[in-house]
Order: sequence, then structure tokens, then C-alpha cells
Amino acid sequence: MAEEGIKSNSKSRIESLSDLVFGLALSIGAISLFANSPNTVGALQTDVVEFGFSFLILISVWTRFSNLMEVLPIETRSTLILNTVLLFCVSLEPYLLNQVTTHLGTEVGGLLDYSSSLYAVDMAAMMFILAILTHQLTREEKGLVPLGSLGKYRGLRNYSLLWGALFLLTVLPQFWVFHLLGTPLRFFFWAVPLIASIIFGTRRLS
Repeated sequence: MAEEGIKSNSKSRIESLSDLVFGLALSIGAISLFANSPNTVGALQTDVVEFGFSFLILISVWTRFSNLMEVLPIETRSTLILNTVLLFCVSLEPYLLNQVTTHLGTEVGGLLDYSSSLYAVDMAAMMFILAILTHQLTREEKGLVPLGSLGKYRGLRNYSLLWGALFLLTVLPQFWVFHLLGTPLRFFFWAVPLIASIIFGTRRLS
């Protein structure tokens, strides 16, 4: 009984830390709006789009993560490490996205290419970690979720793997060299998981 209390307390503290990290990441994105005073309508629109993109990404990841933490035990070393790495990636997301938008249209020495590649890797890492954590719920022998819910979590796992692979794919030079409307294809492909999660994510988690 005492051991269960310790595990429950540890899980509660990790969940609190996770909420704090996600909150700070969202706050950093909001603070960047005040730090960069736009001089043109286009600059204002870019700032709003950047914050909106980061906000939706972080909220989507936080929703998935919170649902997983409700049923996923964290006493294993591997799960704890994955949680830690995920929170690190979450804390990096607003900074890397800010670097991308800061250098967008003013590429100097390939810095935009490099920062956008790092952002894609960071997003891929988050998706893959969510997939690994979700996979633990799909193992019938663990009995962590009802059998009727296994299909839903398997679908979420597969979607996370697909989106992670898509983000990682955009690191390839072809997605930087080829342009659409004067913008590297990399940025257009980033929007695909976001749009899909908005359309299907809430429905699958309900």
C-alpha cells in the first residue's frame, strides 16, 4: 500500500512538472510576440501565424500526453527517460520555431535551412516518443486499457509514427531546394500533421 502511494505521488509530481513545462513553452511563444514589435502588416501576420502554429502543436501534444499519463505507469526507467526527453523537445519547440520565422526571407549562411531542419527533427522526436508511449498501451498482456480501446490507441500510435516520419522526411535537401509560391516545400509539409490532428484528433480521443 505504501509503495502504491509512493508511485502515485511520483506520478503526480511528474504530471505537475509536465504541465509546468508545457505552460512555460506556451508562455515563451506569447512573450516572443511582445519582444518582436512588427513594423508592417505582413510582419504582424507572420507573428500571429507563428504563435498560432506553435500553440496548436503544443496543445495537440499536451492533449495526447495528458491522455497517456492517465493510464500509463511511469515506474519504469525507460518511460521516465522518454517523458524527460519529450519535455525537453517541448521546451525547445517555441525557440526553434522563433529562429525559423526570424530568419524567414533573410537567409544568411544557410541558417534558416539549419534551424528549420532542427525544428523538423525536434517535432519528429516528439511524435516518435508519443508513438512509443502509446504502443505500451496497445500491448494486450499489460491490460492497461480495455480491449475495446486497443484499436483507438493503435490508430493513434500509427498516426504518430506517420507524422514523425513526415517531419523527419522534410529534413532531406529536396524539401529545401524545391519551392512553392517562393517558399521551401518543407514548410508546407509541416502543416499536414497539424491539419490532420485538428480534423481527426479530437474525434479519436473522444
